[in-house]
Amino acid sequence: MKNTSRSLVAAFAIENRVDFRVEEQLAKAQRNIVFEFSKKVEGPDYFRAVRQLMHDALKGLHDRFAAEYSQSHNSIFDAIEAMVISTLGVVPRYSDLVQLTLWNWTTNAEVVWEWNGKQKAHFQFVEEIQDIVTELDVGCNFEEFTKRILVVNDVVACAAVEYERRLVDLKKQNPEEFVYIKAHDGINAGVIEKNLKFTKVAHAELGHLYPNYHDVDLKNGFKGVCPYHNNCLEGLVSTHSLYERARGDVSSSPIVAWTKLRTKFESDPNAETLFCKAVIGSRGKRGLALGVDIVAHYIAQLVHHIALSPLMPEHVVLGGRLATEEVLAATKLKVLDMMNSYPARSELMSANFDEYLRLASVTDKRSIELIGGMVIGRSLALQKDSRSVSRATRSPSRIELVISN
Repeated sequence: MKNTSRSLVAAFAIENRVDFRVEEQLAKAQRNIVFEFSKKVEGPDYFRAVRQLMHDALKGLHDRFAAEYSQSHNSIFDAIEAMVISTLGVVPRYSDLVQLTLWNWTTNAEVVWEWNGKQKAHFQFVEEIQDIVTELDVGCNFEEFTKRILVVNDVVACAAVEYERRLVDLKKQNPEEFVYIKAHDGINAGVIEKNLKFTKVAHAELGHLYPNYHDVDLKNGFKGVCPYHNNCLEGLVSTHSLYERARGDVSSSPIVAWTKLRTKFESDPNAETLFCKAVIGSRGKRGLALGVDIVAHYIAQLVHHIALSPLMPEHVVLGGRLATEEVLAATKLKVLDMMNSYPARSELMSANFDEYLRLASVTDKRSIELIGGMVIGRSLALQKDSRSVSRATRSPSRIELVISN
């Protein structure tokens, strides 16, 4: 007799760590975390290390529940109604990672790696998870289990968290449409429509638009750091780009003061994060931190682009490491200056702009992608047939969010 006593949802978050969580879905939106795993990715081969940690996480889950399921025809994996994987990088069809995002500056962005003597192009999450479960020698219905695995870009997961926050915590029955900008180690955006989580088959990469240079960057000849485009948004305003501005060969004021900060932090494994916080706090002209002014200059151009694009969201949310109150305030001023009262849409007028451009409600930077994966997974599990829903989302452009209060 099959064990049907539990409905489980699982999520991975892949970055410089592999985080894994499994929750039991109880009545009235109550949940119980039944398993957690978290470990830093280490070693020269990033993808090999990620694969090994995913193996360790899934083995730990199986070992924890093997006895409970030993008398049934089901494995623990058959009880998982949805597994969502949040990852940095380019995920065209909800299953494969084809390019790594630019945060990992020691790893080639192109996904080429070797496993068991075979060179692989792309990291095919569904295939790797199936292989891992096979290695564990678990009696699992692979055809059904793998249909319930969904892979999303990390900013999609962040936007889902913001949506749930507004729907559940803020008691909003019909949350507004919004675009979530993640200004962090990279720059990207996720889009929420009415009652729908919106992603195209090839998810948005708005961080690679070409902006106008900041005056200081023009003066110093800073060309950006994106290996594909140099001076795209991500190449000019990611945390790594701020760090690269402070190389010792920069001699122009005021960036020259940043070189001392770089020297101070460069031996720390979290050098770029510490440097970024310090630079955003450094004093600059007009009472604004120079770092804040540079970040706001580029983020404002993205907000301006989004506001005038066919997306026309009801508001824009700013999240990520670069999302501070100071950056938000400076960005608002710059966007309003760019708009210059045109177009005369009420939400874009100065009197309403505080509502239009806001900081993200959730500020837990370390676990937000994992939480977002759980949000999407719970949504799929709440549907009448989560298996057919997650299979269907591999090609349509939307993932329906059904979040219970």
